[in-house]
Amino acid sequence: MKKICVAMLLLCSVFAYTQQLEMTVSGQATLFESAPNQRWLIGKIGNQYKIYEEDFTEVATFDLGIHQNDVSWLYGAARDFDGDDNIEVLYQANIDGNYSVFLRDISTGQIQVQYSENSSFWYYCFCYGYLGNEWIFVISRYNMSLYNYDVSYVYRSGVQVSDIGDTEHSNILSSLLNYPNPFIYGTNGNSGTTIEFSLNESSFIVLKIFNVKDQLVKELISDQIFDKGIHTVFWNGSNKHGSPLPSGVYIYKLQVNGKIQLNKTLILK
Repeated sequence: MKKICVAMLLLCSVFAYTQQLEMTVSGQATLFESAPNQRWLIGKIGNQYKIYEEDFTEVATFDLGIHQNDVSWLYGAARDFDGDDNIEVLYQANIDGNYSVFLRDISTGQIQVQYSENSSFWYYCFCYGYLGNEWIFVISRYNMSLYNYDVSYVYRSGVQVSDIGDTEHSNILSSLLNYPNPFIYGTNGNSGTTIEFSLNESSFIVLKIFNVKDQLVKELISDQIFDKGIHTVFWNGSNKHGSPLPSGVYIYKLQVNGKIQLNKTLILK
């Protein structure tokens, strides 16, 4: 198998050095926290997904059944979500151009949480990861009639804790999100999207926009100090030259004191 540089897997921003891994990956591999202070690398190899420890020891191989070819975003994996010591994966599937979110047990194939799109709603996951020893994720519903998010569903270790509106969602749990999402390119501040992030302490911030090929399209914040609290940055969907970007998925990366968090957004035309 060909050697592929870990930098191509977006790991250069996480590890202080570059290694090579004997694997060929199709699609994008990403690091996820699988437990407090632990990270997994998840990549799609051929027609299967593989999970690796930080030292590249293989943890598991799995597929996503009927959704295997429809996955648009793999949010994360964790052990354990519901008490059976199995690994669950949280992902979004693009089914006929619409977006649904699923939580699947990779051992049994059972769907444990499902929010399916219809003609009225699409679903996205904006907040996921560990809070203390509990895995937290938030699924937001995009109302196609209102062109906005009307409700979010918060889960903690397998238990739905609440349904909340988008504003509360962003202020309570989310450290990085944008709204509206999807959004339409616009000028003069009458469209576009607002990227919101929350800081626990005063920090150096860099905020950049990338396309799905991990190519930089725009830098919104360049190494500035922001105080503790919630901050917002408006982006109208243009590139670094001020030209409108084409429709599609874009990734915004927030670097806080050298550590990177990322999320995605969708531009519609």
